[in-house]
Amino acid sequence: MLLGGGFLALSGLLGMVLTIMRRQRMMLLGYVTTSALALLFSERVVRAYGVMGASVFYTALMIVLCLVFAIIFAEGIKRAGS
Repeated sequence: MLLGGGFLALSGLLGMVLTIMRRQRMMLLGYVTTSALALLFSERVVRAYGVMGASVFYTALMIVLCLVFAIIFAEGIKRAGS
């Protein structure tokens, strides 16, 4: 859970940077992706692995959110350079 919270904090930081870069509409992609994955798989993971599964799945979701935000950030930097 602590690791997942760290990734949530990182996604918050990336979210602020993306907002400054005026890429907040693209952030919706990260939230929709993460929400869809949670909706599709969370019940199965919790039933199969209990609280430990929920904790690991939460961490995985936060990693996905950070990766999507990082990709959007990199794309924004690439566009600004060209």
